[in-house]
Amino acid sequence: MEAIEPRLQYSPEDEKGALLIRLERTQEDLEQLQAKLRSYRYEPKTYSLFESFDKLRRALEALSHANREIISAIREHRRTIDDYAERALKQIHDFHRLHKGVEEYRSHCAAH
Repeated sequence: MEAIEPRLQYSPEDEKGALLIRLERTQEDLEQLQAKLRSYRYEPKTYSLFESFDKLRRALEALSHANREIISAIREHRRTIDDYAERALKQIHDFHRLHKGVEEYRSHCAAH
């Protein structure tokens, strides 16, 4: 009798779970970035810093809102995972871009 090696097979549920976890972690990171921006240490001291601050704040809020919508839709099985995969990956990419923007803003604040 031959031993049968177990195969690793990924179901759509596994893919959904992995994507959901990544989005939830991104959401937590977004909330932390928003908290950092609200810190008194990073209040804008010049008009250009205020413009940067406001632009970052609005972008973080929009990204957070869209993230919550996707997370909710995936949990509630409104559509298939394929319908959200591309949008979720874009969300994660946009988060990394915003994170870089927040770090640049923080370094500008420290210089003033």
